[in-house]
Amino acid sequence: MQLTIQAPRLEWELGGPLLGQRLSVARSVLKRYGSKKLITFLGQSRFGSHPELIRLLWRIGSDKQSGPSRPKTAGQLLYPGFNS
Repeated sequence: MQLTIQAPRLEWELGGPLLGQRLSVARSVLKRYGSKKLITFLGQSRFGSHPELIRLLWRIGSDKQSGPSRPKTAGQLLYPGFNS
């Protein structure tokens, strides 16, 4: 399946000079975690080219590449802006 974005739907987060790199990250996440049925569905339904899906896959891939993070405490989850 090919992940592509329609030109009018490009946004600052996905578009620009890093588009190719970000699509590559999104493809790798889909290839690693998506089942064959999911990939087929996304290709046939054309949902695979929806910017929000590509953004989601890219964010997952970006988080994975940045390495493991420490689990958040209950206080951090309840009060995300509060530094303790």
